[in-house]
Amino acid sequence: MKKMLLTVSAIALFSLAQPFSSGAAVYEISAAGKSEAAAAGNCRANALRAYLNSIVSPADSKQHAMELRSSLFRNLRKFTEIEVLDSQKEAKRVRTRARVTVNEDAVRAALADIPGLAVAPPADPEPQKPEAQPTGTDVAQTTEPDPQNVQPAAPEANQGTEQPSQPDVQIAAGPEANNQGDAPEPQKPEAQPTGTGVAQNTAPEPQNVPPSAPEANQGDAPEPQNVQQQAAMPAEEFAALVQSAEQSPQAIIDALQGGADPNALAGGVPALAAYLGQESGPKFQDKKADVVKAFLKAGADASSVLRSAWRASLVQEGEGMEIFRAVLAAKPDLNRMDGPFGRPFLHGWLADEKHRTPEMLEYILSCGADPNLAQNDRKGATPYRTPILFDAIRGAVGEPLPPAFLQVMLRAGADPNCKNAMGETALCHAVKSGAAEAVKLLLEAGADPNIAANNGETPLADAVFAGNAVIARMLAEKNANAGAPMPFGREKLPIKEYAAKYGSEEMKALFAAPAQ
Repeated sequence: MKKMLLTVSAIALFSLAQPFSSGAAVYEISAAGKSEAAAAGNCRANALRAYLNSIVSPADSKQHAMELRSSLFRNLRKFTEIEVLDSQKEAKRVRTRARVTVNEDAVRAALADIPGLAVAPPADPEPQKPEAQPTGTDVAQTTEPDPQNVQPAAPEANQGTEQPSQPDVQIAAGPEANNQGDAPEPQKPEAQPTGTGVAQNTAPEPQNVPPSAPEANQGDAPEPQNVQQQAAMPAEEFAALVQSAEQSPQAIIDALQGGADPNALAGGVPALAAYLGQESGPKFQDKKADVVKAFLKAGADASSVLRSAWRASLVQEGEGMEIFRAVLAAKPDLNRMDGPFGRPFLHGWLADEKHRTPEMLEYILSCGADPNLAQNDRKGATPYRTPILFDAIRGAVGEPLPPAFLQVMLRAGADPNCKNAMGETALCHAVKSGAAEAVKLLLEAGADPNIAANNGETPLADAVFAGNAVIARMLAEKNANAGAPMPFGREKLPIKEYAAKYGSEEMKALFAAPAQ
C-alpha cells in the first residue's frame, strides 16, 4: 500500500491521510507549543483530529465532544505514534514538524464504546471502490493500487486538483496527484471514461458524494475547526497559556472556543481565577472582560471566581466592573460560606467603602444573594454569628453606611429583628452605631424595641447609656419599655431612673413626663 503524507499547518484546515491496510493513517504536521514536548503533543492531537474528520461527522463530533475528549484526546500516546522531523524555536515557543501515525483500529475500538456515535466504515464509502477501478486505467500515470488510494483520499484529492487548495495540502508522493483525478469519477460512472477532463467536468460533485469526509472540502472549512474545538487543548498547555507573562487574550479565547477546559487548574486554582488573580504578566488593569465572558460561556465555575472578579472591579474601574457583572450574570453561588469561619460574599463586599453602591447591592441581591445570611467570626463551639444586615448598617470598622444600603436590604426581605450570637438585634447594632436613620428605618420595617439581648440590654438602654437623646426619643415613641433595668453599672436601675440620675438635661426631660 502506498502512504499518502500530507503537510498540514497547525492553523490551516486538516486534510485526510490515506490509511494503510494495516490500520494506520500517516500525517505530516507542523504545530507549535511552549516546549518541544508541548509542540509534539499538539502534532499528535492535530493528526488525531484530522483522522476523526474522515470518519465522524461534525454534528456527531459536537454532540459527543466530551466523550471524544475523555476517551481519545486525553490518551494521545495510546492512539498515535510520532516521529519528529525537525523543531525550531520561534520567539517564546517551539514549532515542530513531525510525522504522526494514527492507529485506526485502536481509535475505532474506542469510538465503538461511545453510545450513539456514528462512525464511517473502514472501507470508506463502498460505491467508490468498484467504480474507481475503471478510472484507474483511464489515468495513464496511475499505478495499479489506485482503488486503495481513492478510498478516503477522494474528498481532499479533489481539492488537491483544484488550484486554490494547493497551498493548504501538499501531496508528498507524485502518484497521488493522479488519484485526485480519479476521485470525481466514482461519483458519476458515465463521466469516468473522460479521464483527462475529470478535474473540470466533475469538480463540484466530489463535495456532495463522500458522506464521511466533507470536512476536507474548501466549502466546509469551518467544520474541521469545529472538530478541532471539541478536541481540547491539553490542560497543562492551557494552564501555561493562562499563566504566561505575555499571554494573548485572543489566544485564550481561541483555546476556550476550541474546547479547552475552562475549569482546568492553573497554579493550583481554577484557570479563570488564575487569569484574574495573577500578579505576573498583564496587571489587573489589563484583564479583559471578553476573556472572562469566554471562560463563562465555556462553562467556567462562576462561584470559584466571584471574589477574584470583585477584586478586579476594585482596581479596574470600567473593564473591572464589566468583569464583575459578567460573573454575577453567570449565577454564582452568592451564599457560599468561604474562609475558615464561613463568611458569605456580601460580608466582604459591604466592607468595600470605595466601590460599594446601593444600586450594585440591589443587583447582587437580585442575582440570588440571601439578605438573611450571617457570617461566623469565630471558629469553635461558640461562633460569633453576625447577620449580614448588621454590615449594611455599619461594618466592623468605619462610619455607619448610608441608609440607602439598609433600605435595599429591608426591601429584599432582610429580617429587622435578626440577632447576633449575643442576642443583640439589628436595632441594638444601629443604636450602638449612632445611626439614627438606620434606627428609624428599622422601626418603620417592624423592628421590636423591647427585644433584649442575652445580657438583658435593650435598644433603649443602649441609647440612654450612650446619651443619645434623639435615638432614645425615637424608641420611646415606639413604646420602648423605660422600666426595664439597665444592664450596666452596679445599681441596675430602671432605664428612666438611670436617665434621671445620670442623663443629660434633654434625656431627663424625655423621661420626666412619664415619671409624673
